[in-house]
Amino acid sequence: MIRIDNIDKSIPVSDTIRLKPFTALVVVFALGISCYALDLPYSEVGLFLSIVCVFFFIALPDRVLLQFTDRSVYLFSRESVGEVRILYYDEIRSYRYDVGRKSDSLTFEMIDGSSYGIEVFGKHKLKKILEVKLPFKDGSTKK
Repeated sequence: MIRIDNIDKSIPVSDTIRLKPFTALVVVFALGISCYALDLPYSEVGLFLSIVCVFFFIALPDRVLLQFTDRSVYLFSRESVGEVRILYYDEIRSYRYDVGRKSDSLTFEMIDGSSYGIEVFGKHKLKKILEVKLPFKDGSTKK
């Protein structure tokens, strides 16, 4: 674990996984407003969905969960705000994506036998990133 301030800013971050599903909220908001503006059947449902999206934008907290670089993944700590764990790809033996009732979790098994997990959301985007960054690792999904 290191302080976020101590991360080398010259290393470019290729992908970021956030807590708030920004793209999905924008798409649903735009579709809801479009349905209401075009006076389509059930346009009130579209307006309601847009209002719900605005509520989620305002009320839900947002934070970075994971960031991927060319050589490592940053796991941002929920318990220790302001700290990040750096896992280098060549030190990761395998990863596992577990599907849960309330949330999903991603666990990295390291070469030295330790493991590090994080609560995540957005399975499809995350799996695509992991298939590119860690192509020869396990990557199994358990329900």
